[in-house]
Amino acid sequence: MGETCGHGDRGDAVLRPLAAGELPLYLDHLARLDSASRRLRFGCAMDMAALQHHCLGLAGIKATVIGAFLSDTLRGAAELAPARAPFKGFEAAFSVESEYRRDGLCFALLTSAARLVSPGVLTLVCDAENAPMLGCAEKAGAIIAIDDDTAICSLRDAASAAGAPLPGSVPHLGSALLRGYV
Repeated sequence: MGETCGHGDRGDAVLRPLAAGELPLYLDHLARLDSASRRLRFGCAMDMAALQHHCLGLAGIKATVIGAFLSDTLRGAAELAPARAPFKGFEAAFSVESEYRRDGLCFALLTSAARLVSPGVLTLVCDAENAPMLGCAEKAGAIIAIDDDTAICSLRDAASAAGAPLPGSVPHLGSALLRGYV
């Protein structure tokens, strides 16, 4: 079960939480990100071994991954996890493969994530030069604070950007370093 969102001439994307058995799909998606996208997503260079380690760690720390599927292939994702100090609520990280960017897919993932945490706070930490991610957060109504090379985006009333709840139950998978890239 999931929700759909239009994605330009590519048709509709289906957004839904991933089950634990679908983590290989998420690993494949992360592996398709180019090296610059991986650096912005994770805050450092990530080779295949590091991506595998990240995905394996998701099962142990109560994260949820929402997948965006186009033609049955995972092309974008949002990771949600309980926020680490000093943040409250939930932290989120986003990734969208380069050829699927700039068509609203990240915003659709952000609003789905916001619905899952509503009425709580959703926080996103990203590189201060990640203009697409910052634009998406701003469009959703986030408060953005930039400190040196890091931007912290806080969506305090997640429901205001989100609308109705995402259908179905949400399996918790886990999390690691949370960074965004669109």
